[in-house]
Amino acid sequence: MARSATRYTRVHMPRQGDIVRIDFSSQDGHEQKGYRPALIISRNQYNERASTVVACPITRTRKGLPIHMDLDERTNTQGVVLCDQVRAIDPIARGAVFIESCPPDILADVVDTVIGLVELDPL
Repeated sequence: MARSATRYTRVHMPRQGDIVRIDFSSQDGHEQKGYRPALIISRNQYNERASTVVACPITRTRKGLPIHMDLDERTNTQGVVLCDQVRAIDPIARGAVFIESCPPDILADVVDTVIGLVELDPL
């Protein structure tokens, strides 16, 4: 069953795989800013207990980088997930609104890419 666009509360936190619209207004340098879509990548248990989520912003600007994962025709949200701009954010304070769910295979690719960015280099 599809969920409708709804604002989150402390009782109903975003879930892993949700694509949300959220305010990224505090930024520096090359970070994404403004009210934009983002993919929630943190686990549900973390989201509920910490009252924060880990999210990757989504942009329509394609740079062809392998760390930017394309969304496809299965989502209404168009663009690429910026796996290199992971942010821990408070979805309530930033006014997060549910847009849609991300296909599981795209979510898995994004999570794998983020993990690859922080893996230890070989000694």
